[in-house]
Amino acid sequence: PAATAAVTAAAVEDNASSTPPVEFSDKLRSACFLDSKGRILTDSLLWKIDETKYYVDVPEDTADQLLAHMKQFILRRSKVKVVDASEEMASHVVYGTLNAQNTPEGFLSAVDPRHPCLGLRILSLTPEATAQLEPMMKSAFPTSPGTYRVVRKLAGVAEGSELQGKIAGETNQEFLNAVSFSKGCYLGQELTARVQYTGAIRKRVMPVLLMDSNMELP
Repeated sequence: PAATAAVTAAAVEDNASSTPPVEFSDKLRSACFLDSKGRILTDSLLWKIDETKYYVDVPEDTADQLLAHMKQFILRRSKVKVVDASEEMASHVVYGTLNAQNTPEGFLSAVDPRHPCLGLRILSLTPEATAQLEPMMKSAFPTSPGTYRVVRKLAGVAEGSELQGKIAGETNQEFLNAVSFSKGCYLGQELTARVQYTGAIRKRVMPVLLMDSNMELP
């Protein structure tokens, strides 16, 4: 079991746009943000609160860049608001259970939509909730810093700055449920769709484990 933290940003928007909504099979889905050339800025996890409010759970090393990127596309008269909520919220990962039912007040939880091996994702919504999490979980799920990073690397899942400048197909975003080929009109769509439908992917992110030939594995 392990827990880790990342920066979370909150997005609040009106529902007046004619753009088709992002589809959610649950309250949490994976997504990646692209630049105008179709290159990845960062990956993220989107928490849907309701039709007008979303939380964007993004790796810490790309959070500031994403916030600046999103603010570039807010029209002056728009009711859309994007704020940095990283001082109030925190993101955590728990291994040893995939039960996201009966989440206590002050938290959101769901299985990581990229792959179940990445654990149960928990979002604490206030500083008080963040402080309560470790004492509440430690008897069954003791803190183990670094576990999430190791599991993620072994699964071949890149995130944050590791993805920057690459295209969605190279980084397996279609297998991680982070890209849509049915939703139109998003930044970087042209390159993403062309690569998908022509099959012109010459390289991919893959896990590689290097070890001494005499090393004993458990």
